[in-house]
Amino acid sequence: MGGAHEKELLGRLVSLSRKLSLLLLEQTDQVLPFAITLDPAGKKPQTFYPADSRPDATWEQLLDAAADWLMASVASGSVAAVAVVTLLNSDDQRSGIGVQIETVHSGMLHVYPLEKGTDGWVLHELVRIDTPIVEPVWPP
Repeated sequence: MGGAHEKELLGRLVSLSRKLSLLLLEQTDQVLPFAITLDPAGKKPQTFYPADSRPDATWEQLLDAAADWLMASVASGSVAAVAVVTLLNSDDQRSGIGVQIETVHSGMLHVYPLEKGTDGWVLHELVRIDTPIVEPVWPP
């Protein structure tokens, strides 16, 4: 897979992550951990919301379930890019949407600071982070 195609997949996952996060915020005022995969053509996104089947699970259990689903998807060989997305809180009580995106050759980690304004939720410009949300899902 070429660098330009990987950049396209990464961009598509960034866009999907932002849109789905805003939708969840508008509907529930929260973003519990969820996962997204893209097929090699980047045309068929698949999502997994562990909270749908495990409503009483802790945040950590939901994050682990999302990571496990991504690892199984990668092992199947049918995906070219993956993302895990969740609400993160900082020590100073600010919130943001954490997004970890990976392809076989590259990845991105960032947080979109967010706030609830009079017209709804607003995601601000991304801030790159160094600490993964979950362990990388592609084998080294």
